[in-house]
Amino acid sequence: MNQSALHQMIRYILVGAVVYACDMTVFWGIITLVPRGYLPANVAAKMVGAAVGFVLHKYVTFSWRQKSSTPDQVKAYILLFLFNITLSSVLLWLLVAQLQAPEIFAKIGTDIVVIVTSFFVSRHFVYRPAHD
Repeated sequence: MNQSALHQMIRYILVGAVVYACDMTVFWGIITLVPRGYLPANVAAKMVGAAVGFVLHKYVTFSWRQKSSTPDQVKAYILLFLFNITLSSVLLWLLVAQLQAPEIFAKIGTDIVVIVTSFFVSRHFVYRPAHD
């Protein structure tokens, strides 16, 4: 791994921690107030995380000169968000409703899959470097 990719991965982890803290705070707050409301909580948490994440990833994680305009990036990010919300909600439902996993642990497991997938999609499709 070259130095630039390593620095980008470190920035992704740091920004991701901030985004994930926002996401989990919203999720935890809602499931505390609305028992068994884990699916609406997941949607609300992902919306907050996506809003924070778009800005931080655009200007911190993927701080290179970017190929696409901001409006095009917003469109691609919305598509990624819709994919993420669908994937995370289906996985969360499977883990909680079908396998009886505790909601918070199911969310953490689900989010690991979503975060890894999102990094690669963001890097190669949303915030593509200008030299591609």
